[in-house]
Amino acid sequence: MSLNQLEVENMFSKENMRAEFKRELKDFMKLIKKEHYIELHKTMDNGNDKQFTVDIMIELVVALGNPLLGVRFENYRQVEIHHLVSVIAGLKTIANRYETIYRFKIACEIVENMDTVLFDVVQTKRKDSDLGWLTETSVRIEFDVGRESLKLDGLNRYKYPFIEQPLDWQNDENGKSYGGYYLEELRENVTTNRGSNKQPQNCLDVLNILQSNKYVLRDIDMQEEYDFTYSQMKKKAITKEKQKDLPKNVDTRLLTTYETYTFLADKEFYFQWRFDCRGRMYSSGYDVNLQSDKYKKACIKPKMLSDERRIELENRLKEL
Repeated sequence: MSLNQLEVENMFSKENMRAEFKRELKDFMKLIKKEHYIELHKTMDNGNDKQFTVDIMIELVVALGNPLLGVRFENYRQVEIHHLVSVIAGLKTIANRYETIYRFKIACEIVENMDTVLFDVVQTKRKDSDLGWLTETSVRIEFDVGRESLKLDGLNRYKYPFIEQPLDWQNDENGKSYGGYYLEELRENVTTNRGSNKQPQNCLDVLNILQSNKYVLRDIDMQEEYDFTYSQMKKKAITKEKQKDLPKNVDTRLLTTYETYTFLADKEFYFQWRFDCRGRMYSSGYDVNLQSDKYKKACIKPKMLSDERRIELENRLKEL
């Protein structure tokens, strides 16, 4: 029996994600002793909401274990500390509860508390021709959660395109815009990053028209895509370390691609569309995306519109 959109989204719900990660995260969670949970709980100022602290710890471990985070060296990945603070401040459990300024305060405290537990904060010096010697602070992470980390709710990369039309964007009684995913917990702001989550309905209707368009996949040769991705990443591998890790980095880039292609092979699909903070419109997706490299774009074919459908869209655009 084929899946419907709601069943697909339930695959990425917190309950299913936690169950799927339970085995893989078990060893990593042993790194964190009881006193670290207590310290983190104090940082969150959550009263008796201990599950909230556990949720953050799980999201933190998986975010740190994401093999795409930072620059990979032989035995570790290195992340600039300001980037790590942004990643932590953006964890879904934190972002859903706290205001932006307070989120970054919490993220800085988490970095301080988790130093030597999940990572090591290190300082290096380099000489600048104009400014002299500079001290740079970064974080070294020595573990990968691995393949499953890319499926965590919040990383967004792995979520499939919609196999049913996304919910139309509209404004609720408080004036906030909502739409896209069927499950409320997976829904994202209509505007990415720092943008407002409140847009006029005529702007939302433009997104709704884009979301109503169907697509299909062309026949895809995975070896051909691997070769293309390898050649593109090779151009940027200018250091010996990056050249040595090139095959591993290509594999990481394509971790979920085959599964996504297999899932969509015989299906029509749709994209969720959102605005960025400057008003530009983007479709959501990773392995299948209209804003990806030229190979990815060539894999996607718009579904031919019927005359009735074309007239309907033309009339909707005239009304805007």
